[in-house]
Amino acid sequence: MLQLRRLVREGSTDPTRCDPKKVLVTRPGGYQLILDPGDVDAAEFEKLRQRGAVAFNFGRYRESAEIMRSALALWRGPALVDIDPGPLLLVEVTRLEENRMAAQVILMESMLQLGQHAEVTGELLALNLQHPMREDICAQVMVALYRAGRRSEALDGYRRLHKLLGEEMGLDPPYRIRALHNAILREDSSLDLDSRSDVTQLSARPVHGG
Repeated sequence: MLQLRRLVREGSTDPTRCDPKKVLVTRPGGYQLILDPGDVDAAEFEKLRQRGAVAFNFGRYRESAEIMRSALALWRGPALVDIDPGPLLLVEVTRLEENRMAAQVILMESMLQLGQHAEVTGELLALNLQHPMREDICAQVMVALYRAGRRSEALDGYRRLHKLLGEEMGLDPPYRIRALHNAILREDSSLDLDSRSDVTQLSARPVHGG
């Protein structure tokens, strides 16, 4: 118990003011962990993620990006990485990781809408390597590379997705990805930063906070 309470103090945002005995309380037959909602990173992340999604839906991209950065900064590696989850916890791990990816996608799209393609290209390429069949990330990579003057690489991204979907699932890329591919081939003006067409805003669609 002393070791647990020491860990509680060390993990507090303000260890000098944390009283572990008030956080981990002795009860008949066991112990109770007493936390405020803001003390749980997962709950705080979800609250911020939903706020960021609302800002994104209303086209407030700078606000959305700032909120999503704050939400993602709460993460320290994969969800529940230091325990062996059973079937029930595995469901929660999957939910948390999916929401984390949703926050990353909205952050990247917000920055693209702000004209910050140079700042996000490296991170998008890394995400694309980790999740090669994510169509939304592929679309963002294509837009970022095209705007950075790397047209041939943007087209390569489409070809990789086309090959993967065909080999793994027998599918073609969805219409919106094909439309983006054609727009890049034509060097369509709809890809310019001052455009607000459906082609450039491939991921800038209403998203749900929950």
